[in-house]
Amino acid sequence: MQTSIRPHRRPPVMMIVIMVTLGCALAIDWKSASAQDFVEGGQEAASVPANTLDELAEVRRLIQSDELSQANDRLDKVDQALGPAQAVSQADRQRIGPAMILTYVMLGQALTQNGQSSAETFRRCLTWLDDAGSDLPSSRRNGIRMAAASALAADGDLSGSTQCLANALADADELDETHRQWIHTFLMRSAKRQMQTDPAAAASTFALVSRNASADVAATADLGAAWCVLSNPDTSPAEIGKAMADFVRKHPDHGDALVAANQAIQHFVLADDWRSADTMLPFAMTKKADAGSPPTDPTASLTSMLVLKAKSDDWDLLELADSHWLEHFRSQAERVRDSEVCALLVLFDAARDLPDAFDVDAQRLIRNTDNADTIRWVQTRLSSIGDGTFATILSSKILTGLTDTDISIPVKLAACRRLAAASDWSSIAAALSDATADDVVGQTNTPADAVSPEDQAFAEDQANQESAELLSILAESLVQDGRGQQSHAWWIRAVDDFGDTRITSLLRLAEIACQHGQRDEAAARVLAARQAAGNDTAKLVFVDLLDADLSIRALRFGHARDLLESVVRNPHAITTLRGRAQWLIGETYFLQQDYAAAIDAYRLVEGIDPESPWVAASLVQAGKSFELLGRTQSASMCYGNLVRRFGDSPHSELARRRLANLPAASSQADSTLKR
Repeated sequence: MQTSIRPHRRPPVMMIVIMVTLGCALAIDWKSASAQDFVEGGQEAASVPANTLDELAEVRRLIQSDELSQANDRLDKVDQALGPAQAVSQADRQRIGPAMILTYVMLGQALTQNGQSSAETFRRCLTWLDDAGSDLPSSRRNGIRMAAASALAADGDLSGSTQCLANALADADELDETHRQWIHTFLMRSAKRQMQTDPAAAASTFALVSRNASADVAATADLGAAWCVLSNPDTSPAEIGKAMADFVRKHPDHGDALVAANQAIQHFVLADDWRSADTMLPFAMTKKADAGSPPTDPTASLTSMLVLKAKSDDWDLLELADSHWLEHFRSQAERVRDSEVCALLVLFDAARDLPDAFDVDAQRLIRNTDNADTIRWVQTRLSSIGDGTFATILSSKILTGLTDTDISIPVKLAACRRLAAASDWSSIAAALSDATADDVVGQTNTPADAVSPEDQAFAEDQANQESAELLSILAESLVQDGRGQQSHAWWIRAVDDFGDTRITSLLRLAEIACQHGQRDEAAARVLAARQAAGNDTAKLVFVDLLDADLSIRALRFGHARDLLESVVRNPHAITTLRGRAQWLIGETYFLQQDYAAAIDAYRLVEGIDPESPWVAASLVQAGKSFELLGRTQSASMCYGNLVRRFGDSPHSELARRRLANLPAASSQADSTLKR
C-alpha cells in the first residue's frame, strides 16, 4: 500500500513533548542501533523475505538522514511483503513484529517533529501492534498507543484516538498513575471536541473515563456524558431529563449539580412529565447556587407546565396533593406573589373544597395579577369544579373590590366581562352602589413604565381600552338596573376620557343623552354615532331612531317621520325596530292631533310584526285616538283586542281602565278598524 506524505500543520508543542518524554519514561529506545540489535538478536523467520532486515536497516538510515518520504515508501513495501496477501505465517509475523513496530514509531516521531502528519504511519503501527505486538512489555505497548493517540487526534481522528487509549486502559497493568491521568485528561479534551460533531461518540468517551478515573474526574466525565445527551439532536426531552437527573442523583455534591437539576426540570417539562420534574424540586430548591451565578427559579418552568395542564378539564387538580411543588409553595405562606402560582393554588383549594384556603389564595391572586386572561381561565376552570360556586365567589370578591385601587383594572374587567356575558347585570350594579367612575378607575390611567416610547404608547392605549370597556360595562349595568340617569356620567367618562369609540358605546351614550341630557349634547352624541356608523345600514337604523326621537322632542315631526320611514323600509332592520319606528310615526301624528292619520299609522304596526310589543302599544294609542275622535265603539274594540291578546302586556291595565270608563257604545256605525 502506497501512502503519501502530505504536509500537515505543526502539532501542538505539548504533543511533541509527550512523545519525546514517553520514549524515556517507557524505555523505548528510538535510536536505529537499538532496533538493529533487536532484529539481529533473533533467528530470522523462515517465511519472511530474505532482504527484510536489510530493508528495515535502510529505512532506519533514511529516517536518521531525514529522508522521510523515501523511508516511508520503502517501509510501505516491506509492509506489503509481510502482509496478509503473502505467504508469511502468523508465527513469523509475530517474530518480526517488534522490529516493524519500532521502525514505524521512529518514522512517526520523525514526521511529527518535521511538522508532517504521522497519523497514517501510526495507524499501520497500531495494526502491527495488535497483530504481532503481544510480546512487547505492557508499558511499551501503551507508550506506543499514547503516541499514536496524539497523532490521530492531531489529524482529527478522535474516534481512532479514543480507541487507542481505551486499549491502553484495558492493558494497564504497568501503567503508572502519571500516564493514567494523562490518558484521562486527553480523553476528556477529545470528548469535548467531539461533542459538537458527534455527541454520541463523545458520550462513549466520557463513559470510558468515568469507568477508569478517580471520583472527581469521573464526576466531571458523567456531567460531560449528560451534556452530550443534551447536545444530541436525536435525543428526546425525556432522555435529556433522565440523563441530567441521573447525574444529580449520582453526584449531588458536584459544583454543577444545581445546573443539571434545573436542566432536568426543564426537559421533563418539555416531555410533559411533570411528576419527574417535581422529583427534582427538593434538590433544586435547597441547593445554593455558586457565587456569581445568576439566580434561577427552578419552579418557573414547572409552574408554567402545570398552568397549561390546569387549563384543560382533562387533568385532575388533586394530583398536586402529594407534590413537592405544592409543599414548597404552601410553606411560603404570605411570600407567594406569582400570579400563576396563586391561580393553581386557588384551583387546588376549590378541587379539595377548602373554602378558608380558597379565600386566602383568591385574595392573593386578585391582588397580584394584572392579567385579565389569568382571571378568565381560572374562572372557566372553577366553573367546571362542582356546581361552579367557587367561580361565583371569585367574581364576588373582585366586585367587592371594584373601588380598591390595589386591584388592577384588567382583573376588575375580567370579572365584569364574565357577569355581563351571563347577563347578570344586577350583581354588577349592586356592587357599584354609590361609587363613581373615579372610584373605580381613578382620574387618570397611567400604565407601568415601558422600555421605549413606542411600548409606552402601546401600554397607554391598552390601559385606556381596558378602562373604557370596564366603565361601559358598569354603565350598562346601571342602565339595565333602571338607573339610566346615573349611568350618564359613566358613559361620558368611557367615551370622552378613555376614548371608547365602539359604536355600541356611542349609541348607548346618545340614547342616554336623548333621555337625560341637554338637547345640544344629545344632538352632538347622535351626530358622533352617525359618523361612527358610516355606511353600515344595520347600525344606521339605531342612529335614525335616536335622531327621530330627538326631532320629536324638538317638535320637528316631519323630519322625524322621514327618519322613521327610512327605518321601516330598511331591509337590515329587525322587525321589532321596524315596528317601533312605525309606532313612533303614529306618535308624531298623535302629538300633532292628527288622530285619523295616527290611527292609520298605528294600524300598520301589526302588519310588520304581529307579536311585537309595539302592537299592544299601538292598540292602546289607537284607542285613545278613537276616543278623541268620539268613536268610542272603535276605542272599545281596540282596548278589548289588547286585553284579549296581550293580557300580560304593561299596556293591558291601562286598556282595562279606559275600557271601563267608556260611555255606552255609540249607535253611530263605526267600521274604521274593519276596513
